[in-house]
Amino acid sequence: MYQYKEHGRSIRLKKVLAGCLLVAGLAFFGSVQAIPVVSTDGNVATGITNLDINGQLYDVEFSAWDTYDNVFAARTPTFLGDETGARDALVAVHAVLNNYNATKDPMDPVLTEVGVGSAENEDADNNWLVPYALSGSDVTSAGGNYGFFPTDNKQWSSHPPTSPGYSFTIGTDEETHPYATFDAVPVPSAVLLFLSGILMFGFVARRKFAA
Repeated sequence: MYQYKEHGRSIRLKKVLAGCLLVAGLAFFGSVQAIPVVSTDGNVATGITNLDINGQLYDVEFSAWDTYDNVFAARTPTFLGDETGARDALVAVHAVLNNYNATKDPMDPVLTEVGVGSAENEDADNNWLVPYALSGSDVTSAGGNYGFFPTDNKQWSSHPPTSPGYSFTIGTDEETHPYATFDAVPVPSAVLLFLSGILMFGFVARRKFAA
């Protein structure tokens, strides 16, 4: 009778452990596979949450039309010194915006602008920028646009290397553009999630034995 009871406890504990590990695994994979959400104001995209750039999630905000000095007065651009990262960010943003336009409700407007107040700005080309280099009073950025090139089929696209707009170098206190800012979203590591599963298992096991 004692052996049967202990065997039953063992089976229950194994089930509890499996359940805890399953919860930890689902939490981990759910965190790294978060769905990006676009914030809009009419035909203007004002931000994106949970944007995946090379496996790291970011919350993105598109600034109002302003100078580099004003937008980044209290922060350093995320991809400063990393041109490849800046261009990867540009491509990731465009992929999300193009997907939004392709899957949106037909009654909703097509997103053709980014940045707060862009709809009222007279500069129709709406180049939005991701800065990656500073040299004195000049900043160089990767640039993108909606429907700028005849071959892009009215989509968001990065300027190709052959384009004069492949990189924008302007004075930090001169031209105004919408700039994108990127805030990394903390993602729980697999180790932490595994340990949380183990702790949960220990708590439940203690209650089971106490019973």
